[in-house]
Amino acid sequence: MYNMPEEKTFYVGVGNKSEIRRDLLECSKSVVGLLKNYDKLNSVRQEKIEQILNLKNIMSEIKQLSIVLKDKFPSQASSVKIAPKKRVVVKEKIIVPKTVVKTVYKKPDNEIKKLEEELSEIEERLNRMGA
Repeated sequence: MYNMPEEKTFYVGVGNKSEIRRDLLECSKSVVGLLKNYDKLNSVRQEKIEQILNLKNIMSEIKQLSIVLKDKFPSQASSVKIAPKKRVVVKEKIIVPKTVVKTVYKKPDNEIKKLEEELSEIEERLNRMGA
């Protein structure tokens, strides 16, 4: 039968342990910073999408109102003078259909706080190693 070779264990000495730990902690610190930036980028992207949808709704409303306004004006053939009237500004709430807006799942504040706590812990370790 086939004899399996014995597994051998090798040990490797690590020199300058504190420098390696410092490098690992600095890398962890940069990763946490990158995660925070990524979260900010996602929130900016979502805000952009919401603003674009809002703009599309406003533009479609303006288009509909301009069609209604053209129908209300007299034709060019008649020479009717229009007296200026007092301007009335009506503000309406624009309702975005639910089918258009995507559901946004934001990261809870707990995760951001957790990342910040890890970052402060890493910085404390770095300060202790430097001292």
